[in-house]
Amino acid sequence: MALAGTVVHLIQQTFSNEWTKAVFIEIGVIGGAQLGARLSERIKPKGIIRALAVALLLAGTRLLFF
Repeated sequence: MALAGTVVHLIQQTFSNEWTKAVFIEIGVIGGAQLGARLSERIKPKGIIRALAVALLLAGTRLLFF
């Protein structure tokens, strides 16, 4: 799905001159999805929820202050 979304953005020229940034984001999304799928088999559900809560807290803090 990430590839399809990236292709649509490239066709619609949403990224205009930043297509290289889109390629690196795509690589990160694919790699992160694979890593997340493997980690979800090894980590308890409570640990995943805590990690997501910390990530959400960090993202919210970034939005508020930066």
